[in-house]
Amino acid sequence: MKKKVFTIATVLVLSLVLAASAYALSPIKIVFNGNELESDVAPAIANGRVMVPLGVIAEKFGAEVIWDAGNKTVHINTTQSQEPDKTDMRVNGLESALVPSEAVSAARTWAEGVKTRNGALQYAVMTPELKKEWYQQFEENNWVTGTSSPWVEKYDITEKSKIDNDSIKYKVAFTYTDSTQKKYVMEEYVTVKKQEGKWYVSALEKVDITGKITKLIVNDDKEITGIFVENESKAETHYDKANVMITSNTKIYKGDTDELLTLDHLKEGIYVEAYFGGPVLTIYPVQGGAERIRVFE
Repeated sequence: MKKKVFTIATVLVLSLVLAASAYALSPIKIVFNGNELESDVAPAIANGRVMVPLGVIAEKFGAEVIWDAGNKTVHINTTQSQEPDKTDMRVNGLESALVPSEAVSAARTWAEGVKTRNGALQYAVMTPELKKEWYQQFEENNWVTGTSSPWVEKYDITEKSKIDNDSIKYKVAFTYTDSTQKKYVMEEYVTVKKQEGKWYVSALEKVDITGKITKLIVNDDKEITGIFVENESKAETHYDKANVMITSNTKIYKGDTDELLTLDHLKEGIYVEAYFGGPVLTIYPVQGGAERIRVFE
């Protein structure tokens, strides 16, 4: 009986070994888009990795493989770098056609993109530098911006300042509404810049508080750590009062320019615009660290 059991076990083991050997000896196939590729060099398994011939695969991608025996180097050349993508050429052509030759038209085109939630339209009129800042956000949202509710009902554009001959800043006031017909206004500042005869959107800024500095906030060493800003107007587009705190990341600018100022330019009675750019303490008045402060002396 034991001999019979041993014989059966031996047969089973031999069957498994033969099956495994047959599987190991079976040729490895290369299938490209459902079609088996033929190659004069068979794929092989080495050190747990599947090794496949480069030439036959590269050919399917339209590439050429060249072996440089002298330098022991494999060169892979494609035609992709020599022939520009025609889709990219078409899109670039459309974007170029949308860029206006008038400053206010650049701001208006961007604002229309916000109103229609069209990220591609907003992107088309941006400078290359601003495109780099916004590309990932547009891409992640499938080039759709804003929300379905509330939505932008209309917008008004007014010139805020002429920075120089080639740069103008506009204030865009968006009127939002929803199904209840409730309305509110949000403002954004749009700087447009002239490049090669056309006007592009070069900067986008939001403002949380505008008004006069009525108090300097200082520490025990008499160093300025913040400013208290008050706005006497009844506009509901910004906070009417705020404790604007100075952090290591706060940048202070001279007016609408890119010129940086030091803390000693913050004085009681002068007009400022501040943007928090982050969370604030929802007390009244609000308090938060400023990302940007613009001083208008």
